[in-house]
Amino acid sequence: MTGRRKGPRAIVVIGPVLMIFLAVTVEAQLPNPSAAALGMGENHVADAWGYSAVSTNPAGLAAPGKPASSFALMSLRGVGGLGPVGLAEIAEFDNGSVPDLVRRRWLDWIISEGTEHGSAGAEVTFLAAHLGRFGVQLSTTGHVVGEVGPGAAEIILFGNAGLTGEPADYAVTGGGLDVAVASTLALGYGHPIVLNEDRAISVGATLGFTVGHLMVTAEDAGSMLESDPLAISIDFPIAQTDTLPSLARLNQGTGLGLHLGGLWHEGPLRLAVSVRNVFNTFAWDEGTMFYRPGQAVLTQGEGSTDFDPQSFAAAPPRLKERVRDLRYAPVWSAGAAYDLRPDLALTSEIRGRIGDGQPIDGSFHAGAGVQYRPLEWLPLRAGAAVISEGFLVSGGLGLRLGVVRLDGAIAARRDEFGTGTLAMFTFSSESAN
Repeated sequence: MTGRRKGPRAIVVIGPVLMIFLAVTVEAQLPNPSAAALGMGENHVADAWGYSAVSTNPAGLAAPGKPASSFALMSLRGVGGLGPVGLAEIAEFDNGSVPDLVRRRWLDWIISEGTEHGSAGAEVTFLAAHLGRFGVQLSTTGHVVGEVGPGAAEIILFGNAGLTGEPADYAVTGGGLDVAVASTLALGYGHPIVLNEDRAISVGATLGFTVGHLMVTAEDAGSMLESDPLAISIDFPIAQTDTLPSLARLNQGTGLGLHLGGLWHEGPLRLAVSVRNVFNTFAWDEGTMFYRPGQAVLTQGEGSTDFDPQSFAAAPPRLKERVRDLRYAPVWSAGAAYDLRPDLALTSEIRGRIGDGQPIDGSFHAGAGVQYRPLEWLPLRAGAAVISEGFLVSGGLGLRLGVVRLDGAIAARRDEFGTGTLAMFTFSSESAN
């Protein structure tokens, strides 16, 4: 890199650089396998029954009127986001040329926000099923959350000439990365407390066993770029599990989590409460982890690096704390659902996370959804929610082909990680009462 100010084509690197850094981390230890729930804005706690009750509200396993059995296979959900400079802004200049004023505006956004941050992830539910009052679910989630600080963003956008056009020194702190992949096997049970013609009250519990497969976490500890003379000093300590693929290395941490729920059903009205992770003992196995100092000094003509693996015990305290913060936090929720007509239903939900943890969703959600069936076999859905530092808007539809159910949904979300898109598909089946 030289002190010469680069032309407007230099900016195109921000998209690939940030996405490579941020993507290759999702909502919960046990994801909701229902695309119908996403289609109604993820406002589902009072309307979860059958296979979807295991993850959302196990009291729904004892709800009146539910099918005798149901199952979903290979439910898929993907999510991604980048901001404050989002993919939409970057896509406007896919020819590789971005005016100087636009780059300055983007940098102002990043400075105002504090970082350029992003997230990406995937959830796969291999099987979710219920029979009577019992349910089971097996899911794998993978997610990544990353940040790039203002100093690094200025270098990406303008080179080491920066905003002024003159070589300068930059502190490129503020970067970080969290990656986690884990699987959970959960068993749920719902039990009726009151069950008569006018009213039904049920409670339920889900016990989940989680196995962590992969974890990487890193945080910049003081990297610098000096221009006179040109030198780069990197200080980016990394903690990680063994990343070599092997069946013997799939267990990198374990733990149990408990989810409790309650449901009140009276006529067309349903009221629900739920608490996920009432307790959760999951922790990454520090005895099998590596620590890499992540240090490098590069000058013109020479350099030194230290990325060799060491015992995790040698990691700095801040990095150890970062690893221990990658846990599953408690999440409470309350909601209502109401059947206005046989073909029209409304749902609502409010929920919050207690403390910080592994999920990348915000700490607050309040929203409502609607489902309308213009034809018995064609449910149409829409939903919206106010979430932490943003909003979510969604829509979806389904097909009812005998006992087979096909559901799809898509959502736009803006939150602390930027503007992103969620998409989901579910294949399921259910039997009569």
